[in-house]
Amino acid sequence: MSFEWNKKIDDLFDMSTEQSDSRKQHSEQLQQIQNSLKSQYLEIERTEEILREYQDRRMRASRGMTDIIIGAECGESLYDLFIRALQVIDNLVNDGGVFVGTVKKNLYKVSEQAIQTALDNGYSYVNEPQKAELSATEARLENLKKAQINAVGDAKLRIENVISEHEKKIAELKKIIL
Repeated sequence: MSFEWNKKIDDLFDMSTEQSDSRKQHSEQLQQIQNSLKSQYLEIERTEEILREYQDRRMRASRGMTDIIIGAECGESLYDLFIRALQVIDNLVNDGGVFVGTVKKNLYKVSEQAIQTALDNGYSYVNEPQKAELSATEARLENLKKAQINAVGDAKLRIENVISEHEKKIAELKKIIL
């Protein structure tokens, strides 16, 4: 028997038409199953994408809350802390920034009116951030002085250095404010 290399593989095996029909049916069934699973797969991908976006927004909200706490401890202005709080709410609500934009727009109107009223009455907001920083620095200085009493050795020396830095900072802030 001579072997012809250019024949198709199907021709090499003597398949009856019944077997090829069953293979076609089997192939069609597999194709139908694949098509039905494809929509489920796409739905799973979409769900995973929504979950990733949700987790990302929660992470940004958590970082924002941490920034608010740190900012409050460092004496940041209430306005900046309020704007950060709005951004945290936006990350939690996920309304595309509509809430934050609306509040900011209205807040600018109110704050401009309040600042103008204060200026008309002789009050200036120019040094408000420095005043907040001064009060926070003075509070930290008091805590450092209390800690210095119980400190020994190298820790006492470090606390003394930090106290002197705080005193310098307080003197600088008082020059700016007055």
